[in-house]
Amino acid sequence: MKGRPRLRCGFAPEIKTASSSSAMRPF
Repeated sequence: MKGRPRLRCGFAPEIKTASSSSAMRPF
C-alpha cells in the first residue's frame, strides 16, 4: 500500500522487500 506510488518513482530496494504482491501491482 505504501509502495504503490513510491515504486513508480524507482524504489528498487522496496520492491524486493515487498516482493509479495505490492511489487507486482505497481510494477
